[in-house]
Amino acid sequence: MFQAPEALHDTQTIEYEKQGLFFENHVAEWLLNLPKPTGLLACNDIRGQQVTKLCRRSGLMVPEEVAVVGVDNDEVLCELSDPPLTSVVPDAAGIGYDAAVLLDGLMAGRPPPCNPIMVAPLGVITRGSSDVLALEDRQLVAGLRFLRENAFHRIDMSEVARAAGLSRRALERRFMIQIGRSPKAEVIRLRLERAKELLRETDWPLAEIAEKTGFTHGEYLHTVFTLKTGMTPGVFRKHGQPTADQLSFIRRRARRQAGAATRE
Repeated sequence: MFQAPEALHDTQTIEYEKQGLFFENHVAEWLLNLPKPTGLLACNDIRGQQVTKLCRRSGLMVPEEVAVVGVDNDEVLCELSDPPLTSVVPDAAGIGYDAAVLLDGLMAGRPPPCNPIMVAPLGVITRGSSDVLALEDRQLVAGLRFLRENAFHRIDMSEVARAAGLSRRALERRFMIQIGRSPKAEVIRLRLERAKELLRETDWPLAEIAEKTGFTHGEYLHTVFTLKTGMTPGVFRKHGQPTADQLSFIRRRARRQAGAATRE
């Protein structure tokens, strides 16, 4: 854990964050001295964005050398980070529900709980700051980084090989040995993961998603998506994964049912 060189004054959150900015040089030095590769959990997305910025300034590769996860899933902050920041999604509705139950109990004269009430998060939204395999082969890391930065555009494997300082055959051999799939298969995987995100988070038509993810045509994306996932993009968009609100509702209902069973 990073320890600030001097104590921070207790104050409101925004002022507290401003105080933390004074210690950027200390954080950068601390990051450089960590064993690599390493993973960091920041207390919130502001701190996570600060870490990715300091890694870039210090010549550390994110996520290959330092993988970073924030908390709060502030989409503006996460997407503005370079690379985009992975973040834990808090169950805000669940927190509000439990707070209301607690307040109701206090108003009815029941004693407060002895321990803090822990509310589990809804999950983690994975973005570029943590989406990596831990690899010691720096040439392969360089090639993988170039591939991931360009996966959604037209990309030639010879360009990836040049970025890694390897021949194309050597690059493909190292990919298969250390990652378990070819560079081309990795491009398809990255494009599909991004397509899944856009299917979940937007109402864009398939043709637009295909253009944004490098598949070019909606028909090609439909074919590859169905082949790799076993369902069409339309089915995935409708039923593939519960949304954050759905997960929150499911958990609140489970807590109510558990409370009812206890009272009975």
